[in-house]
Formats: sequence, C-alpha cells, structure tokens
Amino acid sequence: MELSVKIPKKREPAFRLHLQKLAQKLSSCASLAERESLLTREEEVEKFLSHSPFFEQYLNKSGEIERVTLKSIMAIGQGGIVLRIPPQLEAPLEKLEHLTESLGNVERFYAPLGGIVGYHAKVLELLEAKGEARQEGRCSAPEGIDLYQHRKRAEELALIGLQALPKIAVIYPIGGAGDRLNLIDPQTKEPLPAALLPFGGRTLLEGLIRDLEAQEHLYREIYGEKTLTPIVMMTSFEKNNDAYLKSLLEKFHHFGRPKESFFLFSQEQVPVITVEGNWSLRAPLEPCFKPGGHGVLWKMMFDAKVFEWLEGWGRTHALLRQINNPVAGIDLGILALLGEGMRGNYTFGFAACQRRVGAPEGTLVHFERTDGEHGISDIEYVQFSQYGLQDAPVSQGSLYSQYPANTNILFLELNAIAGQAKQHPLPGLLINMKNETPFLDEEGHLTQVKGGRLETTVQNIAEHLYSKKEEPLSSFVTFNLRRKTLSVTKKFWKPGEPIFDTPEGAYFDGLHNAYELLHDYCQMELPAPGTMEEYEAHLRGELERRFLHFSYHPALGPSFSKIATKIRGGKIAKGAEWMLEIADVEIEGLQLEGSLRVIAQAPLGSAKCRLKNVTVRNQGLQDTQEHSYWKGQILRSESLLILIEGNGYLDAEGITFEGNETITVSDQTCLRLRKHSREILSRDEC
Repeated sequence: MELSVKIPKKREPAFRLHLQKLAQKLSSCASLAERESLLTREEEVEKFLSHSPFFEQYLNKSGEIERVTLKSIMAIGQGGIVLRIPPQLEAPLEKLEHLTESLGNVERFYAPLGGIVGYHAKVLELLEAKGEARQEGRCSAPEGIDLYQHRKRAEELALIGLQALPKIAVIYPIGGAGDRLNLIDPQTKEPLPAALLPFGGRTLLEGLIRDLEAQEHLYREIYGEKTLTPIVMMTSFEKNNDAYLKSLLEKFHHFGRPKESFFLFSQEQVPVITVEGNWSLRAPLEPCFKPGGHGVLWKMMFDAKVFEWLEGWGRTHALLRQINNPVAGIDLGILALLGEGMRGNYTFGFAACQRRVGAPEGTLVHFERTDGEHGISDIEYVQFSQYGLQDAPVSQGSLYSQYPANTNILFLELNAIAGQAKQHPLPGLLINMKNETPFLDEEGHLTQVKGGRLETTVQNIAEHLYSKKEEPLSSFVTFNLRRKTLSVTKKFWKPGEPIFDTPEGAYFDGLHNAYELLHDYCQMELPAPGTMEEYEAHLRGELERRFLHFSYHPALGPSFSKIATKIRGGKIAKGAEWMLEIADVEIEGLQLEGSLRVIAQAPLGSAKCRLKNVTVRNQGLQDTQEHSYWKGQILRSESLLILIEGNGYLDAEGITFEGNETITVSDQTCLRLRKHSREILSRDEC
C-alpha cells in the first residue's frame, strides 16, 4: 500500500492556468459523473494511478463523490502528499474513509469555484499575485456621519433604529478559534473557542445576548410592546466550537429566549496550503483544516435557507456583529447604525472608527472602479500593496491611519443580500500566509512551514453592491470613537507587550467609557482612569494604581443619555467598585468609598432601586495584584450587596451604609430606608 511520489513543485503559472481552466469546466458540469469523466482524463490523475494499483482498486469500490474528490486531489498534483500511506500506518482504510468524507465537504461547498480543483487553483493564483499592484481604480477615504461629533443627530438615528427593531434580526459569526487566547477548559484541559472567553464575569456570547436584551427592553419601555429578535449564529467545528456553544445554550436555557428563535449552523472547514502551494498535513491522511473565514456565512445562509427562515419571522433587515468585540454594544452606536440604514433605505452599512497605523485590520475605502462604478469596500491589511495603499498616519505623529477601520459591525437589507449570496457566494477571497503550519516532507518527517487557507470575508459582499457614478451609493458608513466601537479580544496578553487586541486592552477601553459616562453624562466626580502606559505598568506590577471597576447591565441604557436620566451627581472614590445588575434605578448624589453592588434577580423585570443622597463606605476591594478585572474575578474585603428579588423595590434616602452588609429585598415588597426609620411595605405602597 506504500505510495512513494516526489513532492510536487507545481507553482508554475502554466500549471495554475491549466487548473483554472479545468475548474471552470468542472463548475459548469451538470453531474458528478460528468466531473469524474473530466478528471479521469487529466494527466496528473493517470500518472498517479499508474503508480498506485491500490488506489485504482479503492476507487472502483467507491461512490461517485469519493471518486471525484480523490481524483481532484490527484489532478492538482497533491496525491503524493495527501494520499501518501506509510506501511506502518495504523487503520489506513478508516483514516482514508474519514479523509474522503472531509474532502467531499470541501468539494461540495466550493462547487461554484470548481470544487477542490478550483479551491487549489485560487490559492495558487493569490500566491502568484501576492505583492503585485492591482490598478483597478482609485481609493479615497469614505464619507459618513460622525456619531461622536454629532450627538443630537446620533440620538435621532438611534430612535429610528430602535423603532425598526421588530424588523431586525441579528447575525453572530461566533466560530472563531481564538488560537492566540490560550483559552483552556480547567476540567478537560481542552482548548476552548473564543466565544467562551470569560469577560466581565460572563462569556463573550452572553455579552452579545445582554446587549440585544437591552435594545428589546428599551423598545418595550418606549413603545409599550414586547419584541423578540431572532438570532442567527454561525459556529464552527474548530475546537469543538459548535458542541460547546450548543451545550452552553442548553445549560442557560437559551438565556431565557425561545429555543426556536435561534438558528445555528457550522461554517465549513477548508484545507490549509503552504507557501509552496502544497497541502498541509499534521499526519498521514490527515490534512490540516481551518474555518474558511466569516465570509462563508453568505453561502451557508443561502444553502441552509436562513433567509427564508428570517422572512418567516417578518424580518427585512439585520445587524451583523462578531463575537470578540465586547465594546460594540456600548452607548448608541449600533442603534444609530440601524437607524441610518433604515432612514436612507440602504442595502449595506459599516460601523467604522479610527484605525491604528500598523494594526492587522482591514480598512474601509470609497473605491472608484475604472468602469465608472463606485462604492464602499473593505481592503484587508494583507492586500494594501495590491491597492497601492500606504499604512501611514492621517497626520504627522498621529497614531491613526488616514482610512478608517472595518469593524465587522454591519447593517444588511436581507432581500438584496440574499440575491447577492446566490450570485456571489464567496466574496473577498484572500490568503494570509503568516502562520506556521505542519507539513510532511518526502520522507514523512513532520516540519513547520508558513501556510494559510483560502479565506472569504463577510464585509466584501459590498463590492457587488456598487452604483453607477451618477447614482447614490447603496452602502453607507457611520463613524464613532474607537474605544466605543472596536476593542477586540484576539490574543493573550504577555508582559512587555502592548495591550492592543487583548482582553486587558478591551477592559482599559471600558475604563475610559465608564469615565465618559459617569463624569460627562451623569455629572459625577471621580478620578480619571489614567493613560495606557500607566495601565500597562500596573499590569506588570510596576505601578500601584487603583481603578474604578464599574459594571452595569446594558439595559440600564444602553445609551449614555438614557443612563444619565437615572444617575445624577455624586462622588466616587479612587479604587471603588460599583455594579448595577438592574435596569430601573434612580440614583442621585451617591457618595461611594469602597464596593457597592445592586443585583436584581430579574434585571429586566420590575425590580427597582432608588438611592438619594446615600453614602456607602467600606473597605471595598482588596489591595492586591491578584484581581483579574477583565474577567470579573474580584477580591473584596467588604462590600454593600443589595439583592432584589422579583419585583422588589429598595428606596433609600439620606443614610450612610458602613462596613460589610447584605440587604435582601423580597419579591412584592418595598424596603424604605431613611436616616431614622426602616419600613417594609407592599410593593404598591412604595
């Protein structure tokens, strides 16, 4: 069964052109039999089978899809790598069957490109084009509304977005592997997907749901009606992502939402290719597969009839948001994005912010093609040279680029996007060969080389929505502060490295967002959070600095303006902790030294807390480096904990709480606290 074939060096343009022509023919075939017939006549297939009687016999016993996939591997010159079977290999037939099943999935998914042949040919094309300039048009900075600079306009748009909520669905690509987070299950010691990263005391997935609940709660408050938003989630099989997330949803009873309001599907796994154009293998008959990029979402939604499912829910538009950006729901950025999309009757919209020079992030441009059409496009950082873009600051000394960052917070008109998903199912194809990947050499030795996979980008479906030069754009952009739009949790922080793209960095941005909310909007007196350099020095243990740890349920707002109607004035001491897990509060003149936690059993219910001219004084958080603030793992010496059950109501005025204390307010009751009195009333009497 041993197969010894030299590792091919088939990066020559002539071979790639041959594969492209073959892929075009395969993509137009009406049946598997027709595709197999084309492949059988390929020189590489004939050559491979002439050296391998085993595979000739194996194919005779295989089904149509198995024959097509295996002959495709042979046709692209990868048979000697992918199908190599060492004599000592255990259970080779079992491994071969598993391989053909995986390859069959790739063949079916990439049928529009010509299956495995088209996938491989596209990778070779992109490898050859890497670094070459593409003179296809002219880039300029896109225009749009600045939500931070034009607050009144932003609030008007947010109200339009909120009013449209019954027409909106949400789409969450949550299949990220989180390879750089070092996230490990403490019991099984298995790696965990990014969606399960604990941030602020809960997983990133729960954070997404809470942000959505806040919008629904605000809609009910203003319009007096309930609305339930259907949720589409694209998981993956990487790190058992799909199984973990389904288990999490079951464990938390779908976060109190109907199970039928969720639609889950898993994104396709695709083969990893080395910089030499060969397939990456971690062991014989075991190619490396990775998720095919979030852009596969469109094809998978179309194939799984998700668009029809959403139509059944009466949804005409959607918000798309990625899992690893916990700050995106802050204030009114998302609602204003929805509002601008609905107001302008747009097909597609981008929420943008400043882009750091040198950051591994895509950028948004207004692109004018040579054919006269124009639109908003995303250009990934690995493509800058192809478009003639300089990763330069907007002005000398600035940290930010002249072009804004793409954040993958998107507005969609579903009917138009469904049509584009049918016509252009795999938008924005690119490769990124920055990571090390395993490779089996001719002797079967495992080495590490640079490699990557063909990725498709979710935002680049906008390239198929261009307008003629004299016509208005069908896409739009909103701008906001970076710390209120994009602060991602991509990688594990290491001492000595910057906190960009780490959970620590996202928490630092949260400190500044909290300061803006409490100081600028709520008119409270509190210490400023300090600089990034000071924060990094604190993380390294080089600087003693105590930060305000402020957390709240987003249903408190979510907009800062809304929260400012509930919290007014007061003073917070250095190093305090303030937690508000409740939507309905009236807090005025609070003086806080230490820790205060108000936790409602049902934060979105009728629970209420009123604190007027109240002082809270206790030892608060322990003075130790053992805190993990961003995880929500806090060590307390003393705290005032107010627990409100059901629709209980705490009404406190003009009093001081000192030391460690827990106050529980029962359901259907009102606890009224004054300087010299304590009354327990019925809820209606309060």
